[in-house]
Parts: sequence; structure tokens; C-alpha cells
Amino acid sequence: MLKYAADIFASIYTWLGTALADAEVLMGDDTNGKVLEINEHLRDGEEIVDPPAESLIARIAESFGRVFPKKRGKGHKRKLNVFVVIRKTVPADPRSYIFFFRAHLGSFGDLVSKILEYRKPKNRNLTIISDLATSNLLAPDLYRRFNVTHDGCGAHARRSFSRYRKQDEKLCY
Repeated sequence: MLKYAADIFASIYTWLGTALADAEVLMGDDTNGKVLEINEHLRDGEEIVDPPAESLIARIAESFGRVFPKKRGKGHKRKLNVFVVIRKTVPADPRSYIFFFRAHLGSFGDLVSKILEYRKPKNRNLTIISDLATSNLLAPDLYRRFNVTHDGCGAHARRSFSRYRKQDEKLCY
């Protein structure tokens, strides 16, 4: 029954993820994932193996990735993270929010870069609201294809807003 339900919901999950691609604004955040079995394998130096090609995991990974390469250096990322990417499908309707959760070995920027592969070229402008960590940066080619603006989330106090107080004395404090 679980496999049957997973097969049914996988198509909905994939549709929701690709529906994020054409948003004007994407919001998101991440947190470390603690899955003991995965962490033990990674700690012992093992790599996460590719799932069988016909599996549900492989089908979803084809759309959104699963294990991403390191930006600098060789090999793959080894830190499991859980992400949420949020958008409204109808900007004026608060009932139209999509909250898309994903766990993989990679960063928020890796996930959003993969999602943006489905973006229509005519939708050039995109604002990403996040904590401004460097791991939230997109693949370099996406900055050439789209006009991307990164906005910082004020709720993430670990980001040093005070260094910009001369530019905006009201909001930086």
C-alpha cells in the first residue's frame, strides 16, 4: 500500500516542484538532515550509490537531483540537507502557496538550479528570498539566462546587516 501511495503522490510531488520554476519570487531555507544510516555511510567514506533506474527514487532524482557534485574540487557533496522552497501560484491569492520539501546531498542553490531547468525563457526576472548563504547561489549559467535578484531574510540574525547601516540607517538596526 505504501508503494502504491508513493507512486500516486510522486506525480503530484513532481508537478508541484516543476510548478515552482516559473515563479516571480521563490523563498527558501534549509536545515541539516540527520538520517543515521546515510550519515554512517558518508562518515565511513562511502558514496551514495545510484538507485535502480526504474525506481521511484531515480524518477524523482531525474527531476530534482539527489547527490550533487562539489562546486570546487572532486567528488560529491556529503551533507544531507532538508529544504523548503515556497511560492504562490497566484500572486494575489494566499491560498495558492506551494511548500515544496526535498532532502538531498547538496545545497539550496543546487535544488533551485535544478528546478529552474523547467523555467520558461520568457520569464526572465526572478527574486530569491533566503538567508544569503553562499550555498544559495545558483548555477552560473542561470545568471546569464535570467535576471536574478537575491534578497536577504531579516529573520536570519546571523547575517551581518549592520555593515550596511550607512546605506540604510532605518532598517539595518
